[in-house]
Amino acid sequence: NGKLDSTLYAGTYVRNKFSNVSFNLNYKGQLDTLGTEIGFDADWARFKDNNYMTLNDSMYYVVNPIKNTHAILNRPINEVTIRSVKADLVLPFNKTTKLETGFKYSSVKTDNNLRYDSLLNGKYVNAITQSNQFIYAIFKKTIHNTDLQLGLRAEQTKSDGYSVTLQSHVKRSYLDFFPSFSLDQKINESHKIGVNYSKRISRPNYGDLNPFVFYIDKYNYFKGNPYMLPEYTHKGEISYTFKQKYVFALSYSQTKNIVLEYMVQNDTTKVTTYYDRNFERAYVYNATLTIPIDPFKWWNITNNINGNYNYFDVKDSTVN
Repeated sequence: NGKLDSTLYAGTYVRNKFSNVSFNLNYKGQLDTLGTEIGFDADWARFKDNNYMTLNDSMYYVVNPIKNTHAILNRPINEVTIRSVKADLVLPFNKTTKLETGFKYSSVKTDNNLRYDSLLNGKYVNAITQSNQFIYAIFKKTIHNTDLQLGLRAEQTKSDGYSVTLQSHVKRSYLDFFPSFSLDQKINESHKIGVNYSKRISRPNYGDLNPFVFYIDKYNYFKGNPYMLPEYTHKGEISYTFKQKYVFALSYSQTKNIVLEYMVQNDTTKVTTYYDRNFERAYVYNATLTIPIDPFKWWNITNNINGNYNYFDVKDSTVN
């Protein structure tokens, strides 16, 4: 009825310390005059994040002027170690045909040690380990005024999320194939038409998978969701290029297991919890027009006009 019930004062102090180090070793060589190439790439990186946060809430009620204080001390330590090795081969058959293939292995380990004193009784939780490897092949062929490219990537993923406190695992193991297709047809010097298709994957980031609870204030929490699945997107596009400058393109994409933010409120405590989760699908229709203008030799202007229509099907795709 427009009357003041209570007043909440929230104060937060945060101190962050970061330590990052990375190494890379790479080699690329041409083996013959035809253009046969080999490449090698190795990476190692470690990122450490040491935080300190205090959250103090003071609640004042109109009917009872006594202050109700709610304090949290948060000391999370996060370590991420990344290892990856990649090898590539470019094998030309002739001047118009070549095959590109390669192999990549990557391993990512994240160790997250989160401690909430006083609120969570000093419990330590969760460490996540994830690895991935894939093999790909791309075939390219030029026939007169037609450029054709066919690609296929096979990707094997294994992940294990382990909660030290709860002694529980969330394991994933899946094999996926990602085809791609591209065709460019040059009609004459002024007109060119292109068609392409690809399938892609987008995995949840490590922070979103981390089941820790982060306290924004007394009534708003955010937590990770270790049960999320990756998004899979099929995208097709047709484009028209005029005088190698002006481009008009139409595209359509469909994404399965779309990730969106979800919120749940506890009617008793009035606490709202936010987390990301999978829903059914998302559909995107896009039209793009690119018009470059060169008013002077020293001034180039690129103008883009974009139109998008997005449709989300938010029926539950999983039980998470």
